[in-house]
Amino acid sequence: MINRVRPFSVRHTLAFLFSCALVALSGVSCKSLGLPGSRLMNCETNDDCKKADPKKPTCANLRCVECAYDSDCESGLCTNNQCKALFKGDGDSGPEGAPLNLDACLSRCKEQACFDKCNEQFRPPPQ
Repeated sequence: MINRVRPFSVRHTLAFLFSCALVALSGVSCKSLGLPGSRLMNCETNDDCKKADPKKPTCANLRCVECAYDSDCESGLCTNNQCKALFKGDGDSGPEGAPLNLDACLSRCKEQACFDKCNEQFRPPPQ
């Protein structure tokens, strides 16, 4: 007896069409969930991010983030891709604690406003 290749049956054809319909519907349903198309913002340069979202101007690992390095922040401190302030309110001592002297304070500064604040905070008493 000779083995013959069976043509696709109606059952196979229906299973194939049903699978195609499921794949198409899953793509449509994901789109209809309301997820933003830019939730995974891909970027290649910082300019791509500056155009897309000014609050996240830095491109790091193909994602737009607030900062990647300490130099990306005005305050000079980048933690978990977010800029942190060195000086906070009186009740909050900041990420490293309050500086204990003028040298410790100045070592954290990168801009003139910070230098001025340190000099004002650790000004020697008038004689």
